[in-house]
Amino acid sequence: MMPARHLRFLILGYARHGKDTAAEYLRDKYGIEFRSSSMFLAETVVRPALECRGIAYPTVEACYADRVRHRALWREIIEDFNRDDGARLAKAILAEADCYVGMRALREYEASRALFNVILWVDATGRGVPPEGRDSMTITFDPGWMLRVDNGGTVEHLHGELDAVMASLSWVRP
Repeated sequence: MMPARHLRFLILGYARHGKDTAAEYLRDKYGIEFRSSSMFLAETVVRPALECRGIAYPTVEACYADRVRHRALWREIIEDFNRDDGARLAKAILAEADCYVGMRALREYEASRALFNVILWVDATGRGVPPEGRDSMTITFDPGWMLRVDNGGTVEHLHGELDAVMASLSWVRP
């Protein structure tokens, strides 16, 4: 089995489906460091861009906490950041961590997919959490590249799903 520290993870899924919860578990149990794209971007790109549009926040944390209200605008800012290189954000995050959480644009996904050897799709539709609109998320589940992680039950169920993924990594495409 390939040691987890040599793997590069991408965790995808709709808003509020448990991507950060999954990443936190992988960090705590397997030592996989992650960066949430939302927090990374709030710190480096989105907050200044929103200020130019008249939306100001007193702190990075306040900007991050309010991201749900402006998902489509965040996606637009991220697309602009990745304009010349669709994988720019993925490369920046992977320079700091082995796991990128929360990619939202199909163009970015297609440009950076080869940077990752494990791509997880966290799905909470079984708990009644709806998918989000295409105005903020243009990636959809692709069983050819992604492993579906069911988050339709308890947090313990999610942890079991993630443990099963980690146990199966000997067959993951390099």
